[in-house]
Amino acid sequence: EGGLHQWSFGGAIALAPNFDVGVSMQFWRGKENYNLQFRQEDTENIYNNYPADFFSYTLNDNILSQYKAFSLKLGGMFKLNPAARLGVAVEFPTTFTVTEDYASSDELIFDDGYVDPYEYEPATWEYQVKTPYRFDGGLDVKVSNLRLTGSATFQDWQQTRFVVPDNRALDSDYQELIYENSVIQKEYRSTVNYHLGGEFYIPFSNVYLRGGYAVYPSPLKDATAEMDRKVYSGGLG
Repeated sequence: EGGLHQWSFGGAIALAPNFDVGVSMQFWRGKENYNLQFRQEDTENIYNNYPADFFSYTLNDNILSQYKAFSLKLGGMFKLNPAARLGVAVEFPTTFTVTEDYASSDELIFDDGYVDPYEYEPATWEYQVKTPYRFDGGLDVKVSNLRLTGSATFQDWQQTRFVVPDNRALDSDYQELIYENSVIQKEYRSTVNYHLGGEFYIPFSNVYLRGGYAVYPSPLKDATAEMDRKVYSGGLG
């Protein structure tokens, strides 16, 4: 359970009658609490010979992860004519700092009722996840009572990286994260998300009908079309 939250601050300015630029800053904060409990019981008394005369075994794992990051996005909008606008934007790589507090304990209960609990030494890990550049482009056209919009977003997911502290690069606990970087390069790809939308004004009614369609391709290589996320939306204004 948990979530990732974002505070965003932005502004824009007109550098020319037909050209605006803007910038937005995002401050990310988040927390996730992961709990796992595993329990098994020797209900048929199969394990009954000492010292393996177990009745039950219980394992409790807990990982509390905390996230923080800062991201920056720049954009521009061109007014091609009174009825059309073109927008472009770039979001720079964002580095999320992750702190994980790990705790674990287990408990063995034997057939004679003897309880053998054990609590593992708590540990804390800190590492970073760096996201790739994100490039956006969109077009907005208004024709009579109809406004149409389309946009696309490009990201190369192979550029996602785990970054470990310099003084822990040789630590075996961090080697798995470093290895994941090679897995990402082998199993992920770049994607282009598509968004299409429209708004129709019903004459003499002051009512707007809206509809949209979006496709989010899976970042996994060799993913089938069934793995892509497709979104249909509609609205009334």
